[in-house]
Amino acid sequence: MKNYLICLVENIHLKIFKHPIGSEMRGFLGNLSWSFLGGGLAAAVIMAINIIAGRLMGPVDYGRYNLVVVICNYLFIPIFFGLDLASVMAIARGKNDKEKGQYISSSLVFITISTFVVLGLVLLFQNSFSKLFSTDNLLIKFSTLFALCMVFKMATDGYIRGISEFKLQFWGRIIESLGIIVVFVILFLLFKKNVYSSYVLTLVFGSILVTTFYLSKIKSYLGAFSYPKLIEQLAYGKLFLLATTLGTIFVSMDKIIINKYIGPHELGLYGAYYTASFTLVTQMAQMFNNVFFPTIAKNLNKVIFAKIEKLVYISFVPILVIITSFVFLIIKLYGSKYQVQFDYVLIFGFLGAIQIIQTIYNSVIMNLSKSFYKKYLLQYNLLNLLTVVSYAFLIFNHSVHILSIALILTLNYIILVFMQRKLIKDSF
Repeated sequence: MKNYLICLVENIHLKIFKHPIGSEMRGFLGNLSWSFLGGGLAAAVIMAINIIAGRLMGPVDYGRYNLVVVICNYLFIPIFFGLDLASVMAIARGKNDKEKGQYISSSLVFITISTFVVLGLVLLFQNSFSKLFSTDNLLIKFSTLFALCMVFKMATDGYIRGISEFKLQFWGRIIESLGIIVVFVILFLLFKKNVYSSYVLTLVFGSILVTTFYLSKIKSYLGAFSYPKLIEQLAYGKLFLLATTLGTIFVSMDKIIINKYIGPHELGLYGAYYTASFTLVTQMAQMFNNVFFPTIAKNLNKVIFAKIEKLVYISFVPILVIITSFVFLIIKLYGSKYQVQFDYVLIFGFLGAIQIIQTIYNSVIMNLSKSFYKKYLLQYNLLNLLTVVSYAFLIFNHSVHILSIALILTLNYIILVFMQRKLIKDSF
């Protein structure tokens, strides 16, 4: 089956680009097949569990779960300090296993220390955090637990990507999915604990299983700590940190505003549409980017980008139709508590399609020179500032609702994609 799909892609490549694929592209497709196989199975399981959990919990508790995810995204910023991306790039470019091991060990030590420092401070000042996010202390505690487990899952998953062991990643995601299914059945179906905390514990168990599996497979790389290698990664990490910080603020601000001004019930509805479009697309983009990012870290040129552009033009409309259809179907699966509104379906379908392009272009930009990346950060942050001003306008005029937030997001992504495309073209 795998060989058949690769042959099919080779034929499509020949028809589109008028020449056969090279050895590097062939290797990329082989790795990509493992990424999509493992990622696709895991994404299907997690998406199904997410829908069933949202259906059983209802919009209010599903909104609380979405708030847990938002809080964790903020905690990841000081914990990773940009190493979630910088380490993958450094490991992929490592000359040999010894150097790769130095990058992995140095990164893991830093992340371990920062994790316990940051989460310790959150628990110490949990009253302040609960007021900041308009929630209670219990949700803050579950957020720290979720962050603790997800940090090490994300870090070890990045190391596996860096050493291009996509077959191991395939098995890791299968193990994670099986663990999630078992705990979900126990908590939700047997004990009827249909609350957000049960769903957090379900995902925590899966992340512990996959992290343990990954650590057992990269243990030969561990132990060779190198301070210079850590400094080298942090130098790049600082660039990614600014983008991640401002990006997280922008991406999560919509949910914080909805939770604060129209409540967790509306956040649950928004989270359902967001999951149906953004989460589905993110899973697809991550499966592609999983192989794409370390590959172009080694070799990025004008010819490769020209191929990417051509594929974007050809595939955008079919992808838009597919994602919009999926949004409608998934919202129906959430149940009667989640209203199907066709304006929401269309806008979130378009958002999902445009995000695929934005994610791919973003990976290309991260592999350009530091000067171009800094230029991109400046433009990106100015655009996000205008978006934040738009949110403030909604709050001032008491016009906060799901559609207005989604329209602002749509405009932001459209402008961002055109900015990214121009910057990439200027770099060659």
